[in-house]
Amino acid sequence: MQGLLQNILLLKPISGKIRALDKNDIVGIMRMTRLKNDASASIKGSIYQFYVALEECFKLVENESIYIEKYGDVTSDGTQMEVKNYTKSLTNLDPNFWKTLKNWLNDDFDISPYKNLILLTTQNIGSQCLFKDWNEQSDSNSKIEILQKIEEKSQSESKISKVLNFVLDEGRREKLLQILEKFEIYCSKPKDDIYYKELKDKYCKHIPEENKNNYIDALMGYIISPEVSNNGWKIKYVDFSQKAQTLTEKYVQNSTIFPDIKKPSPISDKNYLFVKKIQDIEYEAVVSDAISDFIRTRSAINTELQQYQFNQEDYRGYEENIYNNYIAKRRILSRSADKGGIIGKSQDLYDEITGQNSPNFKNFNDTPTYFRNGLLHEMANDGEIPDKVVWKIKVDNNE
Repeated sequence: MQGLLQNILLLKPISGKIRALDKNDIVGIMRMTRLKNDASASIKGSIYQFYVALEECFKLVENESIYIEKYGDVTSDGTQMEVKNYTKSLTNLDPNFWKTLKNWLNDDFDISPYKNLILLTTQNIGSQCLFKDWNEQSDSNSKIEILQKIEEKSQSESKISKVLNFVLDEGRREKLLQILEKFEIYCSKPKDDIYYKELKDKYCKHIPEENKNNYIDALMGYIISPEVSNNGWKIKYVDFSQKAQTLTEKYVQNSTIFPDIKKPSPISDKNYLFVKKIQDIEYEAVVSDAISDFIRTRSAINTELQQYQFNQEDYRGYEENIYNNYIAKRRILSRSADKGGIIGKSQDLYDEITGQNSPNFKNFNDTPTYFRNGLLHEMANDGEIPDKVVWKIKVDNNE
């Protein structure tokens, strides 16, 4: 600040006279200087890019990775994505479109690993813009025709004409056709504040409302951290899942309500191994509820619990817990059974195990009984280890 004041030695004419600049003049010059060098739009564009990268991280499946700024803005397995955060509509001569094509046409960009090349932008496409039906074009030649129509009208557009000439140069035509085959435009994406809210609504259902911002902000901090950027800005599924799980444990703290999975309609299909094991103890009365618990648990794991970033170890740990309880009860009742009372004791074992309160799974404070029982039935249904969970007790501790 002092250096700036020392360097302002200008004089300002007023009413035919001259005078030294006063405080208000200096503030005005400083304000104009800030505006001239304002980089906030560029920074917001970078932040938006990381929002997109974060959503792609949530979509990762096992053994997949994403890269940020290594091959382009955001790169996932089979997809290269360029991200633009602009308010103006996308036009025929928009630099975002043409410069993206130019970058992909550069000799050092290998398109062969990618099935999809995407321009993702917050821009709308106007009704007069030739790109409005871009994704519906049947082949690369149709897209080439659009580009050539635009080129014919662009002679006076000197700022972008060099880029157009580069893109449509005959020497690059073969690679251009390959690019256009894979190239789609994702337009009208939500603005940054709306996008941030969408990320919370979509991926933070398991986080208490008061901690959702903290959860998203912490994950954003992770993907821009030296831990990630110094590793070639590569984010692996396993690393992101572990980070998401750690943050979930931090921000949930046993306050999460277990997802509500409706009880299925009565199911007539009884062709399950776990059902046969119940029938072995002549306990037909509980079969319907057992099948219901089994179906609801599978539904919970395959749908609602997917968003919580749990891995197989989380489920295995819980299963081990309830299995050990089952084994302990089975031993007790086996010791007190005789050959004449096996069925009765076996039914007692079933009732004692399935009637207990469920231990809480991970950060849920109200894990329902059906979930614990459903996992027990899942273990009993395992044809590879058919004797793991068996309800029929054997005498003489021969389990």
